[in-house]
Amino acid sequence: MAQLFIKQAQQYLETRPNYPQQLFQFIASKTPSHDLAWDVGTGSGQAATSIAESYKKVDTEYRSIDFPFEPVDGLDHTGPFQFKTERLMTLDEYFMYLSSWSSYQTAKEKGVELLSDGVVKEFTRAWGEDGTQSKTVVFPVYLRIGKVGSLDI
Repeated sequence: MAQLFIKQAQQYLETRPNYPQQLFQFIASKTPSHDLAWDVGTGSGQAATSIAESYKKVDTEYRSIDFPFEPVDGLDHTGPFQFKTERLMTLDEYFMYLSSWSSYQTAKEKGVELLSDGVVKEFTRAWGEDGTQSKTVVFPVYLRIGKVGSLDI
């Protein structure tokens, strides 16, 4: 998936919010062994980099979205657990972030402008003032966490 971000990598890096550190602390606190973590579908690899600070190996390959795991110790389900990260942005910064998405870039390559004049006008109206005022943009993060089976040996 990371290869989808190559063209607009710098733009994405400058505008994308970071994951909340509490997310990675939560994951590490729920796993008795830090040998392997499976990072599924988190995009450009930024989450895998942070996860790698607590685990020896981070596997980012996956075949399906099925989640046939047991809850980790101390929990009665596998999630989703919700975290959030926030970033102060102007409207232009928000548009830059949106246009860094691989889906936006794919549409643009096919001749579709997702941020049309009408869409920009509606965003500007909703943002208020002239769009130069910074606002807190909230990005939800959802996590599923589980274990393969009993670790009793």
